[in-house]
Amino acid sequence: KALETDIPAIWEIIQHAKQLMCDLGRHQWNEKYPAIDNIKSDIAKGGAYVACAPDVAAYAYVTDLEEPAYNALKGQWLSVQPYIVVHRLAVGLDCRGIGLARFIFSNVETLCANKKIHSIKVDTNYDNVEMLHLLPSLGFAECGTVKYPQGQRIAFERLV
Repeated sequence: KALETDIPAIWEIIQHAKQLMCDLGRHQWNEKYPAIDNIKSDIAKGGAYVACAPDVAAYAYVTDLEEPAYNALKGQWLSVQPYIVVHRLAVGLDCRGIGLARFIFSNVETLCANKKIHSIKVDTNYDNVEMLHLLPSLGFAECGTVKYPQGQRIAFERLV
C-alpha cells in the first residue's frame, strides 16, 4: 500500500506518464487529470498501491468500491457480481517494459482471492496502446464502452 510519504514519487510517475501521453497525442490523461488530489484521495481511501524496484516505480489505484460509470456500460459485462477495479495505473519512465504492470495485476488477483471477489474490471482510452495490448494478454475480455466527463473508454473484465 502506498503511504503519504510516497506522494512525491507517485506524483513524479504520474506527471511523466501524463507528459508522455500528451507527447504521443493521446487523450486519456491531461494537465488536469489525474491531479495530485486524486492521489491523496486514493491513499486516504486505502486503495493506493505502489510497486518498488527498489524505489517507487509504478502506481495504481485498486478498489472494491463500485465504479458508477460501469453501471451504464454500452455492451455487456462477463458477470454481475462484486469486482475490483484498477484505475490510474502508471509505470515510471525508466522502469517501463520490465513487467511492473503485470506485477500489479498479479497482486490484484491476490487481493481478489483474499476478498473472495472473482472479477477485475478496468477501462482505458482508445489510444492507450500499452493497456490495449496488456489487458487481452492477461486474459481480459473487451466488454463495451463506458463514458466519463473526459471521454469514452473501452471497458474490460476478467474473471478470476
